Amino acid sequence: MLAVLLSLAFAGGSWTDDFSDNDISDWTVLDGSWTAVGGGVVQGYSDSHTGPDFIIDPGMDDGVTQYTVTARMRSDQTMGLTLDYGNSSLNCGYFHWAGSATYKTNPTTIESNIATVSWSNDGSTWYELKAEVDKSAETVDIYLDGSSIYSGDICDGYLNDYTATGEIGFGLHSGSSYTTQVDWIEVEWEYVDNDGDGYTEDDNDCDDDDNSVNPSASEVWYDGIDQDCDGGSDYDADGDSYDSDSYGGTDCDDSEASIYLGAPDTWYDGVDSDCGLDSDYDADGDTYDSDDYGGGDCDDTVSSVNPGASETIDDGVDQDCDTYDTCYVDADGDSYGDTATTDSASVTGTTSSPISVCDDASNGVADDSSDCDDDDATVYPAASELCDGQLNDCDSNLGGDEIDNDGDGYVECVVDSGGWDGSAINGGEDCDDTDADTWPGADEYCDGHDDDCDLDIDEDDSVDAPTWYADVDGDSYGNAAVNNTTCYEVLGWVLDYTDCDDTDSTSYPGAAEVAYDGVDQDCDGNDLCDLDGDGFDYDGAECFGDDCDDEDEMVNPDA
Repeated sequence: MLAVLLSLAFAGGSWTDDFSDNDISDWTVLDGSWTAVGGGVVQGYSDSHTGPDFIIDPGMDDGVTQYTVTARMRSDQTMGLTLDYGNSSLNCGYFHWAGSATYKTNPTTIESNIATVSWSNDGSTWYELKAEVDKSAETVDIYLDGSSIYSGDICDGYLNDYTATGEIGFGLHSGSSYTTQVDWIEVEWEYVDNDGDGYTEDDNDCDDDDNSVNPSASEVWYDGIDQDCDGGSDYDADGDSYDSDSYGGTDCDDSEASIYLGAPDTWYDGVDSDCGLDSDYDADGDTYDSDDYGGGDCDDTVSSVNPGASETIDDGVDQDCDTYDTCYVDADGDSYGDTATTDSASVTGTTSSPISVCDDASNGVADDSSDCDDDDATVYPAASELCDGQLNDCDSNLGGDEIDNDGDGYVECVVDSGGWDGSAINGGEDCDDTDADTWPGADEYCDGHDDDCDLDIDEDDSVDAPTWYADVDGDSYGNAAVNNTTCYEVLGWVLDYTDCDDTDSTSYPGAAEVAYDGVDQDCDGNDLCDLDGDGFDYDGAECFGDDCDDEDEMVNPDA
């Protein structure tokens, strides 16, 4: 095998495949069937020719100036070695059996170097095929066992159609079936230091035409040239992977590697390490600087705490940095406030350990805003309902006994000692709120109902209670002088009071009068003493008149 040529101005590399591992996975097979058959030999078979039969990529790059390919092969048909590096017209060569003029149709001016040699294609004789390419001189020399047989440009398009820069193709060029074996392949290449700076492209010289550009050169920043060939941006002087913002990048200080967009920021050191273009004294990002550094933010670790923040009621935290917590006003001292607030409660907690300070009725503050009447201490949620005409427990329904259902000015409950605060009424303790004539102090009637709500029914003082008169003699006529007022009839009493003698059952209005007995039976105020009706009483006993004949009207003192 060929040794690699080395000098101070050259450097290179090599690639060998002796197939001892029977592995051809790094081949690109374009035509035929190539397999490892053992013993370090690879065998191929094909019926046609459409270009290279297989391609190898030894890893050369554009910096290669010279390379040599050697292969040990044998075949029962025409076999060849096709070279291509860069797909340019003079960077390709083709080795094949002499006498096959089919592949010599485009000779160059150096075709005079062609020599005709007869080879055996018995399939058993091994041949070493060797090709040397000098890219700088753009020439190709091809050898068989040391003898030159062909040189020139025969770029017929076969390899150019299939290979990429730096690949090498092998062709078995025949129009009929063939079997070819390959024992080993070796590729060696060299690089040239074109600019004389001691570095070739293989030594990572990224511009071998400029001696100021090489891995040892000093970098000139921001000129668009990678002088030291490190592959990094020429606009990232501090090497933090962020270009300077003066050249379209985001690094606000390209002289310090710890400063770049998104870098960890050390607060309060005056350095904008993360290039956020914000204050270095505003750690929580709420646009207010810490009060430890001249700002007004009383807690620079929490963005919701700053002089412009909205205060959260009763959380023990001074969100707006005025040294107070906000509470609900409890004007009536019942421990419940309404929606009115005050900042009068001094903060005793911290943002991380808040302490409630609003549940303090003695200071007129509360932590609750559900009081529906903060001017009345008897009104608050869960308060006991009182008979005062208002919603003491702040629900939506007034107690049924606080409603004057019959409109008589009285409710059923006993009005609270604190007074009545609802719609105007006359009082409470209405014993029948379905009857507008029934209320405390109403007129009592003989109706079988407690109209005045004194727990008594049809009392003697009922406005319609009748007066009853004693009927001692049982003649159904009562004595006006002996009477009683009550709603109910009592035995021995009657509603009539016209009896003129309640001891005599024969005396009563309308009774038959007995003449001259001295008794007023018919209660007209007189005894019957003038029977003849002449206007003069009988002069006999009990009458004391002067009519001498009371049965004849024609006989009287005036006759």
